[in-house]
Amino acid sequence: MENKLIINTEEKDDITILFFIGRVDAETYSLVCEKIDELFLKDKYKIIIDLKGIEYISSAGWGSFIGYVNRARNKKGDIKLVNMNPEVKRVYEMIEFNELIKSYDLIEEAKKEFIK
Repeated sequence: MENKLIINTEEKDDITILFFIGRVDAETYSLVCEKIDELFLKDKYKIIIDLKGIEYISSAGWGSFIGYVNRARNKKGDIKLVNMNPEVKRVYEMIEFNELIKSYDLIEEAKKEFIK
């Protein structure tokens, strides 16, 4: 079976940027969970998720973020989303996820929020 989600990682100071490529759905959201669990085990709670390469996020995919956002914030971190394509952003706003997780157009904008 071909991997429908690729996650590349870049670490800068205490901020981790995850670059997602593919789809986040019922089959692949566990990869998201594994990656974020791995970061939390290393005490890395400031996470930016670049969604430029994502074509689709299912309800299971969106749901996978919720618990992690709260856990990150409890450790003085956060999860921020960047570079959503118009269709992904439309769903993000439609399900009112913008009330839970902030999104940005650029990685640099999200990084500045961590520095404040």
